[in-house]
Amino acid sequence: MTYCFDVDNTICKTVDGDYEKATPIPLMIARVNRLYDQGNKIIFNTARGTMSGIDWRELTERQLKDWGVNYHELHFGKPYADVYVDDRAVQPGMIAAIIQARMGSTRLPGKTMVDICGKPLLAHVVERVSSVVDVIVATTPNSPEIISYCESKGIPYYVGSEVDVLDRYYQTAKKYKLDTLIRVTSDNPLIEPEMIRDLVRFYEQGGYDWAANCRLKVTYQVGNDAEIFSYKALEKAWYLADDTYDREHVTPFIYQHPELFKLGVLENDVDLSHIKWTVDTLEDLERVRRIYEGLRVSSGIHS
Repeated sequence: MTYCFDVDNTICKTVDGDYEKATPIPLMIARVNRLYDQGNKIIFNTARGTMSGIDWRELTERQLKDWGVNYHELHFGKPYADVYVDDRAVQPGMIAAIIQARMGSTRLPGKTMVDICGKPLLAHVVERVSSVVDVIVATTPNSPEIISYCESKGIPYYVGSEVDVLDRYYQTAKKYKLDTLIRVTSDNPLIEPEMIRDLVRFYEQGGYDWAANCRLKVTYQVGNDAEIFSYKALEKAWYLADDTYDREHVTPFIYQHPELFKLGVLENDVDLSHIKWTVDTLEDLERVRRIYEGLRVSSGIHS
């Protein structure tokens, strides 16, 4: 497949035609590089210089190199392609799931990278969530295995604080220029893509600052849960939260202050909160392995 991407306001933010001050959009660049790694042909086209007659090729090539963009051709004009992607096709509000992952679990050390049917636990989480939205892994300096895995698979990631997870989320969202983020933990390899779709729809239709199918009320399986919230809500919490618990657990400051944020709770039709799908202990891990092996789906179980 041949993909043709526009440059300005597609993979970079350009204001008033000031190309020299263009800033990269990391999440879009990660999408392009993922398509490149999958064997697709990547072409960039740009209208830079069309009206002025200025030759912007050298600058554009240098920017693509500096931003770490993988591609095959750069055209000043519109070439043939199977798929064209420009600023009108890019979602105006950037949304992604941030999966917090580290190797330092106390109850089950290294669980994030343990094997489940031939793949690390983290791989199953990434595959299931990325079938709905873009994924970014937020990890720590003491997790080189996770960093290496993300680099080998082309998964966007950020390395941040081990203990101040609120800051880790905030810095990740800031780096990748997110407007909305979904919080997912790396110990939930059975998380359902359809639940994530329902949660996003619920959040958008309700106009919430924060919404979840957990925390305030649990009716889904434990381990089939997520939170979604705006960057503005995250930023406010980052500025105002000073309690250690709030910094470690990311969102308590948000959902404990309904006077500051509009909150929403997604409820399941049937209460399944007595079922545990998360992996906290060796017993949990063996149960999840049996589920995957029983269904004989090594690439993940998709709804």
